[in-house]
Amino acid sequence: MEFTTDIFKQKLDPANILSEDAKSFYLSDAGHDMYIGEVVEIL
Repeated sequence: MEFTTDIFKQKLDPANILSEDAKSFYLSDAGHDMYIGEVVEIL
C-alpha cells in the first residue's frame, strides 16, 4: 500500500459558515487556515 502526503490548505472564509454562533469565533482579522488531508496513521 502506498501513502501520499498531500495536504491542502486554504484561507477560511467566515462567510461560508452557516452557524451564527460559529461565526463569532472568526470575526477578528486573525488569519484562519483550513487544512484538508487524510489520516493515514494514528501514533
